[in-house]
This record gives sequence, structure tokens and C-alpha cells, in this order.
Amino acid sequence: MHDQASIERTVAEFAESNPVTADQLLPLLHHVQQANGYIGADAVALIGKLLNLSRAEVFGVVSFYDDFHSEPQTTIVEICGAEACQALGCRSLLANAASKLGQHAIKEVFCLGNCAVGPSARIGNRIIGRATTADIEAALGAALDAEESGA
Repeated sequence: MHDQASIERTVAEFAESNPVTADQLLPLLHHVQQANGYIGADAVALIGKLLNLSRAEVFGVVSFYDDFHSEPQTTIVEICGAEACQALGCRSLLANAASKLGQHAIKEVFCLGNCAVGPSARIGNRIIGRATTADIEAALGAALDAEESGA
């Protein structure tokens, strides 16, 4: 959980180097998400005030896009289900990962932009090409260790 001062610093940092206009909403949301891990109600209010948008407008964008989270997230394993990854075995990878990692969120996404080396998976900011269940387990273990250590 991030305190109000931390959120204010994050938003102010963005405003120092970017135009403060409504068309900067997506870049600012990405900045806050990257810095804080999620975009909570306090951040929605600050962003709305800065960009002269209502809370509803800001929250509407946050809730529309899967990449944005309004609450802290645990590690999510995303596995690409787009056509190129389907041709390279993502269906069995999805099934195997779900059976082995049931306690973790497995989410099918469509196109991680790594088509040449599919099937692809993403854990946090790490994209894994030619992913196997063992690769995902190892990357997930590393991500969980990093979460526990606060990194």
C-alpha cells in the first residue's frame, strides 16, 4: 500500500516532464501503475484533479484496460493465446500451467508481441519466449521471492 505522499510525488514527477493535458491520461496512468503497482482511488482523484477530468472519467479508463489495476495485485501469469502462440502449443501450456500453478492467477492474453518465439508468457515485466511450464514455474518463483523481499 502506498501512502498519499508517495502517490503525490509520482504524479508530480510526471507533471514536471510532460504536458498537463487530458491527452496525457494514458501515459500518466502507466507511470503511476509502474511506480506504485496499481492505481488506487487516491491516485484516481489526484490524476483527475491534475488533468481536469472527473474521477469517473479516470476510473473508467483504469477499469477498461486489463493492464491497469485499481488494487494491489499478486503475481499473475499471463500466457499468450493469439494465433501464432496457438500454432506453437499455447493451449497445452495453459492447461499444464493451470494444473500445476492453480493457486496463482493464470490469465490468457492476446499477443505479447513475441510471436517469433512463442508460446510466450509474461510474469510482471518479464516476457518468456518458447515458454514451458518449467520456465513459468522458475520465473514465478523468482517473482514471488522478489515480492516477499520487497524488491
